[in-house]
Amino acid sequence: MITKKWRTSERKYGIIIERHVSVPMSDGVIIDADVFRPNDGGRFPAILCVHPYDNALQSAPLMPHGFAVGNGMLEAGDPNFFARRGYAHIIANVRGSGRSGGYLDLFQPREAQDSCEII
Repeated sequence: MITKKWRTSERKYGIIIERHVSVPMSDGVIIDADVFRPNDGGRFPAILCVHPYDNALQSAPLMPHGFAVGNGMLEAGDPNFFARRGYAHIIANVRGSGRSGGYLDLFQPREAQDSCEII
């Protein structure tokens, strides 16, 4: 990857953004997610990012500079980058955070199960 010839994949798509999508879990809890996907009717691989932080901050546009206060809190990655290149990018609040229902119990088995069920 360290070469003068390296570059990212081509931007091929516009973006469809769906905010606050309610995703029901098998135990009835609703998980809140923002979905960014290519504006094409095809099927695309998905990148799932779950977090206990504010969804709006996780999808704020990245500025083209190194790690800094302006983009340091963005753990989910840049949905504009991924969706334009053919990936659905799902940014979801773990249960008990943001607009997601349930009880916040970080890094426990139920959180892992929720991640599997979201996709």
